[in-house]
Amino acid sequence: MSKPKILTNMAFWQSEIWSKNTTSIYALDDFKESPVYQPARSDAWQLFQQRKDYDVVHTMGARESLLYGLLCWISSTPSKQIMAEVFFDRSKPRSISWQLKMWLYRKVAKRSSGVLTNSSYEIKSTMERLMLPKEKIRYLPLHTNIREPRVIPAKNRTLLSAGRSQRDYKTLLEAAKTIDSDILIICGNHDIADQADLPANVTVIKELPYDEYMQHLEDCYAVILPLELTVRSTGQVVALSAMGLGKPVIATRAPGTVDLISDREDGLLVDREDPAGLSAAANLLLKDQELYTKLSKNGVARVIRDHMLEAHGQLRMDLISELWEQAH
Repeated sequence: MSKPKILTNMAFWQSEIWSKNTTSIYALDDFKESPVYQPARSDAWQLFQQRKDYDVVHTMGARESLLYGLLCWISSTPSKQIMAEVFFDRSKPRSISWQLKMWLYRKVAKRSSGVLTNSSYEIKSTMERLMLPKEKIRYLPLHTNIREPRVIPAKNRTLLSAGRSQRDYKTLLEAAKTIDSDILIICGNHDIADQADLPANVTVIKELPYDEYMQHLEDCYAVILPLELTVRSTGQVVALSAMGLGKPVIATRAPGTVDLISDREDGLLVDREDPAGLSAAANLLLKDQELYTKLSKNGVARVIRDHMLEAHGQLRMDLISELWEQAH
């Protein structure tokens, strides 16, 4: 397979394979202590200015992808674009602004070489939203941020739930009433509005620094990931971090989680908006040590097999190369 010259706004310095075979608009040494993906700045304009010397322009982020594509469209130049991290939430067909935004995205997507999605479910939703043929879309599994996946023994019996995007904390709080363990929820300021009526076994901490969150993750017994059903995938970062540390994950069947977890093999899956099912799964994991050990070890093994940084970097390049060759 031919290797295209790739320009990107992805500051993925953690992958040596990716860093050596692509050019980022960022000086990667500036990001050694920062998250993998950086917030948008003048990404679209910088990518547009530098695009001529490259075969592919890999745009990360919904806004960045749209703005870069529009610059190419307005200037009547080939975009050479492959988009990633382009998320779509619920449709708003009565909204003129939403309709305009979708029309612009479709124009940009049609001129692109393709799109990378974060879940297999998003292949269909991306086809529908952007009106693209399936061959222009590839599913790229997310990577873990855990550098050395291994089983870290629990220091307590606490069940941890964390995250902001599309979390179904209402169902978790209802389930907590019949769960035989303490539950710690780490979330954003606006995710749980009323804490006056929390079940006695639930503690909520808001806006916790990342290092402190990771310490709670290492110490906890297992992770509960209640999710809303949406057209975009959520929860994978929390799930993969937990699995990489040997913490079994109890998750709602939703876009993203069904790609990462095989029920009763390396985690537990429950139906959405099912407090009784969530409670039953949690109590089973608390009582069945053999199952707990199996899920813990298998979760680590799955992360090592499918979700390490270098493997992700190589697969991302391979999928980009496929889309580039197909377009030419």
